[in-house]
Amino acid sequence: MVKLTKVDLSMFSLKAHDQGSQNSCVWNAIASTLEIMSRIAGNPVADLSRQQGYNDTRIAMNKFTTDGGSNIDVAWTVAKTIGIATEASFKYSIDNLYVKPGEAVHELAATQKVGGWPTRLRNNRGGLVYSKLQRSEFVDRVGN
Repeated sequence: MVKLTKVDLSMFSLKAHDQGSQNSCVWNAIASTLEIMSRIAGNPVADLSRQQGYNDTRIAMNKFTTDGGSNIDVAWTVAKTIGIATEASFKYSIDNLYVKPGEAVHELAATQKVGGWPTRLRNNRGGLVYSKLQRSEFVDRVGN
């Protein structure tokens, strides 16, 4: 049996993010995970835009006009196909909750796409099967 030990990753974190009244917890988790993992790998990235990711995910889900949270599979697909811009380019704010990220934000996001994660998981006779969601589905919805 392997004994688990406590690991302190705080030296790889930037800061704690307060999602306020937005239902953006999935995107807070995704962005924090990617920021920490990039620092551990020695390739630190700037603070990632949780708002851009959350807004693009709601657009992809056809639920942009509601603050109803994100489907994690769709959120990861957004991170892989659209990418994630920096916080400086699209600030996390209640004022941006219903603002669609513009072309300049998406151009920056396209330089920071996530690779190596499955797009979606679905159960197939008790097993996990990876399936791809076509990029064109997102391009049509997000407007790139």
